[in-house]
Amino acid sequence: MTNTETEAFEAMLTHHRALEENVRILVAALTSAVAAGNPSEVATAELAAYLADEVLPHALAEEQTIYRVAGTRTRLAETVTEMIGEHRSIALAIEQLTNVSTGSEAARQAESIAALFAAHVAKENDLLLPPLLADDQVDLAQLLVQMQRLTEWSR
Repeated sequence: MTNTETEAFEAMLTHHRALEENVRILVAALTSAVAAGNPSEVATAELAAYLADEVLPHALAEEQTIYRVAGTRTRLAETVTEMIGEHRSIALAIEQLTNVSTGSEAARQAESIAALFAAHVAKENDLLLPPLLADDQVDLAQLLVQMQRLTEWSR
């Protein structure tokens, strides 16, 4: 494991924290609007847009890079399968968020998405990335570069 590998690992964790924090902030704005009896359409749209523009592309990039490599490791294959399923669940939940008819439904759906995403990020950070970092056959720094190219999250 090189400093570059460790730096790539830390960059991935930092990016996950930023994504999760932004989701939490947007969900809080939505739930606050609903709790105050204010219109929630703008907050719902902002959350849905962030999820569609940032979280889903990140998830797809993970599948094409990190998950592709991790899936070839016997001890990680099942975790990768579960995590891809979670990506599909998140995408479905986002679609459902865009189709809610009330603010309270939007708030419930948003909270569900935030919980699902937080659990997913924790699993990735704790179960998937550390073994890849420890694997001398995996170039985590190169995987990070590939993800950045696919998602433009290095900007």
